[in-house]
Amino acid sequence: HDSFKNDIKISLLNELTLVRRIGNNAAHGKKVSNQEALICLRSIFRLLSFIGLNYNEEEPDIPFFEEAYIPTGELNEKTLTQLQAKSDAVDKLLEDK
Repeated sequence: HDSFKNDIKISLLNELTLVRRIGNNAAHGKKVSNQEALICLRSIFRLLSFIGLNYNEEEPDIPFFEEAYIPTGELNEKTLTQLQAKSDAVDKLLEDK
């Protein structure tokens, strides 16, 4: 929407245009590089931070973007066990209702 576009910096709007283009390419079968994915994640983080800061009644504490929190894609047995336990807990909750 034009009023939203007028509220954000042109640099963020350009980043979001890049996210859209990369996303469209990915949706049509083009491989997305790790660098492109990281650019998209940072840009989306910036957008959500902007929204959080400007559309909240209270000022939220926005942390810095931490690339270290991004999963590497490697799975380990502990992760699989934790996911299965959570899945089982959700299934039990649904059965109890």
